[in-house]
Amino acid sequence: MLNFNATEPPSSEATPTSPAVAPKPRRRWMIVAAVVIVIVVVAGVFAYWWFSRPSSAQAAWLFDGAYAEYFGETTMPFVSMNMTMRLEVVEYNSTHAKLLTSMKMENNVTAPQEWEDTTWADLRGTSYEVEGYDLTGEREDDVYITGLGTKHCMVYEYSGSGMTMEYYVDKDIGWPVKMEFQVSQGTLDVDFSLILMETNIPEL
Repeated sequence: MLNFNATEPPSSEATPTSPAVAPKPRRRWMIVAAVVIVIVVVAGVFAYWWFSRPSSAQAAWLFDGAYAEYFGETTMPFVSMNMTMRLEVVEYNSTHAKLLTSMKMENNVTAPQEWEDTTWADLRGTSYEVEGYDLTGEREDDVYITGLGTKHCMVYEYSGSGMTMEYYVDKDIGWPVKMEFQVSQGTLDVDFSLILMETNIPEL
């Protein structure tokens, strides 16, 4: 949700009441641009987490074409947005997996925004730490995912740089099934989740 500070004129019978005015396109565009920046930052933090977390060359998701798609949405004054993200294994060996990350964001103000990146993830990661963010909590929890049922997860909580995050990671195979983000930058407050919607990984 976006919060704006405004000062209202004092009430007076002599002061005519102005009809509600829709926000100017420039203001709406600036809101969208700010949220795009926030989500790009979120995507970067997630990528860092994914590529540095503990894993195994015997991971159940390690096969060519393994993929998972996520969906999230948020609504703010004058702007509604949704985002899809896809992770796909395109190649692997005994120590690394080549992952394609695709993201698409749509809103009711500007044209869709798309990003795509391919990175080799080290399967020998040793921690869940994220540079620039503190690991503030770690717990086990069950989360229900529509179409997939209830998943027993390890939940990792992070905070830093005006952002708090929770990653719900399937405890059996180490794949994230849900991510929650809260971002506060000046007057900009954004809350949204990315939830696993579709996958071809049998264990999920």
